[in-house]
Amino acid sequence: MPFSFESRIQVHTQRVKETIQQFEENEKNDQFPKLRPSSALVTIELVSDGKVTPFQVHKDFLCYYSPVFRSAFGSPFIEGLKQTYKLEDTTEDAVFLLIHWLYTQRLDLIQDMKLFREEFACKDGPPKRMPVKDKEDRALVALWALADRLLIPSLQNIIVDKIEQMPAIFNTMPLIYKSIYEQTYEGSALRRLIVDLFCHEMPSSCWKAHARHYPHEMLIDVATFYSTRYIAGQGKKHYGLRDMSQYHAKLG
Repeated sequence: MPFSFESRIQVHTQRVKETIQQFEENEKNDQFPKLRPSSALVTIELVSDGKVTPFQVHKDFLCYYSPVFRSAFGSPFIEGLKQTYKLEDTTEDAVFLLIHWLYTQRLDLIQDMKLFREEFACKDGPPKRMPVKDKEDRALVALWALADRLLIPSLQNIIVDKIEQMPAIFNTMPLIYKSIYEQTYEGSALRRLIVDLFCHEMPSSCWKAHARHYPHEMLIDVATFYSTRYIAGQGKKHYGLRDMSQYHAKLG
């Protein structure tokens, strides 16, 4: 006899409670997921442009790090019954990075390699544009957005720390403004970080050169940042009387 919808909800609720209790107990005992012969595999399906790409991943790792996966694979609904979870609105590169991080707790980017940094991390002279790095930077943005949906804040923090270090290492801002504003929400930590970096790290001489990369929403955030941080926050006491001669037309 098939379960009713109500009974499935009850079973799901109980499983979620048990999963949370087990997770809390594991944290207390430092029981991190381990690869075992008996470890179950589940399927993550990336749906993009009408194409479905399956990824086989150990369930213990997914469920340990993401409460979203724990709830889905322990539910009486289609994800739990089929042990398959669909991911949409993300990229293949982001999913690869996610799975690699789940198993290793590292991202292992090409731009982190010593030889790459020695070649491209220029301290003097004009910065170099690097297609490989640009591709990785966009993947990091997609991964941050994916980790946000999957409720994995530790992964999000690793990503923002990497992005924050980029201007100092490569002497250039990562051109990921559009990617960030397309994939994140208003007021998100990643938007606030990129505005902070732009205002403090981007030489004003480069603003026009990269103008096509700035989303309209970002320019509003930049104006708001300057207004609240440097004008409204310090007020007339700091600036004194405004020197109007810089705005007056020259006479004679």
